[in-house]
Amino acid sequence: MGGPEYTSMPAPVIQREVLQFLSELKLNNHREWFEAHRDTYQRARQQMNDFCDSPAESSKITALKSMGKYPQQWIDRLSEYLDAEQPKPILMEAISSSFSSNSKKLASKIEPLLQSKDADVLAYSMLTLANIHQTENLGDLLQLFSMNENVTVRNAAKEAIVIYSQKGFDDYMTNEIGFEE
Repeated sequence: MGGPEYTSMPAPVIQREVLQFLSELKLNNHREWFEAHRDTYQRARQQMNDFCDSPAESSKITALKSMGKYPQQWIDRLSEYLDAEQPKPILMEAISSSFSSNSKKLASKIEPLLQSKDADVLAYSMLTLANIHQTENLGDLLQLFSMNENVTVRNAAKEAIVIYSQKGFDDYMTNEIGFEE
């Protein structure tokens, strides 16, 4: 009588099989294994999309964390969340989940976040861009951020410089010298 009506939507569920698949995908990154597990991949993809489409912030964060295990498979979906208008926890998880990618597309979505006034967003963005290693003049930008008045930003910039330098050295050794680990 007169009270609000509540409708409950079933919470999305990630099956154990899908979590196992995501873990194994990272270890078995080759066409033969992937083709043998394509059906599981399709189910995993659908379940991750269900989580992202859920209205619950916690479901989106769960999906983004899972996508971070193998971001190359989720570039388009991750890029949807790399927007300063996203709630901070979702944005932070999307940046974090992009860390191990080498995607120019993800880097280009993160680059505008370097304009953020939020020290945490700046820190995550700098570290992720340094690791992706696809941003023009990032070294110069990191040098500027290393003199920022905010200690979180300053320390993240210094750590990002180390990551960026290591990536540059690795690229040089591989591309110029021909050294392979």
